[in-house]
Amino acid sequence: MINKNQKPTDVEVHIKYICPNKKCKFDHWISLKEAQTKNFKIVCDCSIVFSPKPIQKITIKYKRFKKKSIIPQDPAPITEYVIPEDLLSKSSKIMQTFGFKKPEADQMITEFFKNNPIYDFKQLVQNTLAFNGEKNV
Repeated sequence: MINKNQKPTDVEVHIKYICPNKKCKFDHWISLKEAQTKNFKIVCDCSIVFSPKPIQKITIKYKRFKKKSIIPQDPAPITEYVIPEDLLSKSSKIMQTFGFKKPEADQMITEFFKNNPIYDFKQLVQNTLAFNGEKNV
């Protein structure tokens, strides 16, 4: 069994104070309990005595995580090519000799060309017919 989001049962906090003597600047670590004690004194090796400002409490704030949405990262740009009118006209006429009506031939060629730009009309017709044959199988 996996136990998620376990919270701590206890904490141990130490707080650092720096000696106020500009020539000394020694680090003094005291516990949270000492920092919460009224009139608590720190005596430095340089003979300076100072009192830390009392701390009332320290709270723990838990981080909230947003649920990850499933979005593909950096999707590839979609490129659609537009067929030139003269290429469409020539290719469509050849398709019509195979029994396709003009609107049907135009649509098939245009759809194929969007993702497969071929500028030789004979090759375009051949590949369009092959593609539609595979699609309809």
